[in-house]
Amino acid sequence: MLEFNPVLGIVVPVVAAIVAMLLVGWGREKRTRASREKERESYQLALNAALPNGTLEISTGGLSKKLRDGRIMLVLNGTFAARQGENILSLLYRSGLEAAVGSVLLIEGDSRSRAQFLATVPAIFASRIVAVDFPSLAGGFGNATPHQVESLIADWGPELLRATNSVAELHEQRQHDGPALILNFVGLGGGAITGTLTVEELRRRYRLASFYGFSALPVDDRLRTWAPYVFRKYRSVGVRGFVLADNLGDEVLNDFGMDGAVVGFTVAALYADAGVEANNAFTLLFARAPGGIVSFHTYAKTIPGEQLLPTHPSVPPRYYVFSKNLRSSITAALAEVNRSHNHALRGKGLDGQVPQTSQFDIVLAAVHDLKTIEDDIVLGQRLKKVEKRNRHLVFAPIATPIDPNLIRCPVAVVSLRAVQNPSAILAQLTRPAAGTSRGQTRPPRLSRRPGGQRNASTQKGAVS
Repeated sequence: MLEFNPVLGIVVPVVAAIVAMLLVGWGREKRTRASREKERESYQLALNAALPNGTLEISTGGLSKKLRDGRIMLVLNGTFAARQGENILSLLYRSGLEAAVGSVLLIEGDSRSRAQFLATVPAIFASRIVAVDFPSLAGGFGNATPHQVESLIADWGPELLRATNSVAELHEQRQHDGPALILNFVGLGGGAITGTLTVEELRRRYRLASFYGFSALPVDDRLRTWAPYVFRKYRSVGVRGFVLADNLGDEVLNDFGMDGAVVGFTVAALYADAGVEANNAFTLLFARAPGGIVSFHTYAKTIPGEQLLPTHPSVPPRYYVFSKNLRSSITAALAEVNRSHNHALRGKGLDGQVPQTSQFDIVLAAVHDLKTIEDDIVLGQRLKKVEKRNRHLVFAPIATPIDPNLIRCPVAVVSLRAVQNPSAILAQLTRPAAGTSRGQTRPPRLSRRPGGQRNASTQKGAVS
């Protein structure tokens, strides 16, 4: 006869309960794991969702290739230059190419413009910027003449030399090498001539670096007349030539074209089949003799895009354009870009091509895979019998912010070429308007402000 074991009467139910709990927990864990796996699959499907046939994705930030060198140094002299630098740095950052610029020297006497630049550029550049101020002098030097500013070199020269050497040391510390390409943006206000001291010092340190200038003629006759002298001074210290625009034309379009050229060459160096390194491109653009001027045509538009709604809440929306529309827009832009009303110097200096120079047509579009239509566009240009000698067509995918309520994709072509007879063209462009003599445009004489600050005695504002 079996005897009842009280221990078993306790243990068995407990074990059974534990086993039941384990089975329930295991079942719950299996369901949780299955749910997580399903969630991951759903996320991946949404992330990798195919775009409709015949479309290209609009790039909203970070292209697929990264640039690891920082061979470019930007020298930004004046308010015009600060604005250009801000646009270039923002577009490079948005396109994932912030590493292209190793250092920035900002020469801006106006405290508000300087503060705006430092607050507006992407934060990643903060550690690469050296900003210089001349506290004893008025912002923009009160639009004093270049000769007057040169006479004050004892007031601003030491501070500028310290800043120049600081930015050089910063560049070397970050990149373990000096810059190969130094781009000097020069606003033609009172402080324009100060940058020549920076170029001279950098030239002494980096004998193999290439120096190019970028500027725009102001709308004021007084300031325009200084340009020939200022450019000669920059040439004398090592700047090969200037990419030039005229603010009497479409200033917004010209700014975009100038910025697009710099960014376009940087991007194209990564994506083009043929070598279009920025340094090499500028060498081909300018005549062999120093002192040349390069100008450009700009054609820009936007085309409508569509939204691909995600099927997962953690996946951001994506945007696309139809390849056929993009291709036809680029082809039309190439056909229209070289019209005189798109020219940064209002059609001056376009009589033929300067010997031993090349023309560069840069196509910029905010799509990820521009190469998918590049071959068709190149073929179309060949069928139209577009001259290839001394002419380069390069493609540069960029990135753009998107307004979901108004989806647009920017498309632009910037066409750069050397200007014929640059000295004569510059003299023509900077000649005062009829009825204004050069004597009437002479700036006021400098006088000292209370506290030792110098300013133009009759000038209230300053343009830089």
